[in-house]
Amino acid sequence: MFYQAIRVILIIMKSVLSYIAVYLAACVCGSVALAGFYMLYTACTSFVCGVSLPVFSASAFVHGLVLFFPASLFLSTMLLALYRIRHPKGIVIPVVCYVVLGIITWALLLPFGIRQFTENSSVLHVEHVLQSPGYFRKNGDFLYYYTSVSKSDKTVSGIYIKQNVDNGTGGIVYPFKDASLQNKLPELYADPLIRDSLPVPPLLDKISGVFTILLLAASSAVSSGWLGWGFFASLGFALLCTYSLIQVTSWRLLNSFLVVFTTSVLFLVNSLYYGTVLFVAPETKMNTFIVRMLSAHVPHIPFITIVNLVCAFVFLTIGIISLIRHHGEQEE
Repeated sequence: MFYQAIRVILIIMKSVLSYIAVYLAACVCGSVALAGFYMLYTACTSFVCGVSLPVFSASAFVHGLVLFFPASLFLSTMLLALYRIRHPKGIVIPVVCYVVLGIITWALLLPFGIRQFTENSSVLHVEHVLQSPGYFRKNGDFLYYYTSVSKSDKTVSGIYIKQNVDNGTGGIVYPFKDASLQNKLPELYADPLIRDSLPVPPLLDKISGVFTILLLAASSAVSSGWLGWGFFASLGFALLCTYSLIQVTSWRLLNSFLVVFTTSVLFLVNSLYYGTVLFVAPETKMNTFIVRMLSAHVPHIPFITIVNLVCAFVFLTIGIISLIRHHGEQEE
C-alpha cells in the first residue's frame, strides 16, 4: 500500500514537472527565437551596401528578450493546450497545471513583463552607418549617386537625377559637393537599397502589427491599475478557455487547428478593438444601457471585455458538451 502511494505521487510529480518544463521551454525558447529575429531585423535595418554586416549584437539580443518576453507569454497557454492534445493522458492533473500556470502568467508574469517592455521599448539606439559611395539609390522621383562620403564631418558629394515622370524620358542631372547630412531625418532603414531588396513579408508584418497593438494596450492597462488590467486580462481568460476545445473531435490534428484558429481570432479581434474605432459605437450603447438598467454609476466596461467573456463561455460550453459525449462513448 505504501509503495503504491509512493508510485502514485511520483506519477503526479512527473506529470506536473512535464507541464512546468513545457511551459518554461515555451517561454524561454519563444523569447530567444523572437529576440534572434529582432537582432537580425535590427542588423538588416542598419546594414549599408558595401559595408560589412555585424550580424550578432548582444545589446540588440538582450533588448529583444525584454521586448518579446510578454509576446511569448501570450502564446504559452496555447502551446500547453497543444502539448495536452499530443499527450492526452490524465484529466485532473493537466487541467490543474494548466489553470495554475495560466493564472501565474496573467496575474504575475505578464504585468512584470509588460512593465519591462514599457521601460525599455525605446532604450536601444542603433547608430546607422553613413551610406556608402558608388551606388545609385532612389528617393521618390530622384536618383542620387554619392561619389565621396566624409565620415568626419558627415558630408557627401555626387549627383542626383530628377526623373521626368511625365514621359519617362531621361531626367535632369544636378551635381552637389560637400552637402551636409546633419539635418537628414532618420529612416527605419539606413540604406534604401536594403529596404527595397529585403521587404518585410506581408504576413509577418500583419502578425507583428497585431502583437504590437496588444503589447501597447497591455502597457496602458498595467499603468491604469488593477481594474484596467483586469479588463484587459479577459483576453487571457478567453485564451485559457480554448483548452476546452482539445477534445472536440477524435482527430488530434483538427483539435490542434481549432485551438490555433480560435487563439488567432481572439488576438485579431482584440487588436482590432485596441487599434481601430470599430467597436466605439457598440461600446457606447452597451455602457449607456448598463447605466440605465442599474440606475447607478458603474465603471466604464470595455466592449472587448464582454466579447472575451462571451467567447470564453462558448468555449467552456463546447468543452463540457464534448467531455460528456467523450465519456459516453467510452462507457459504450
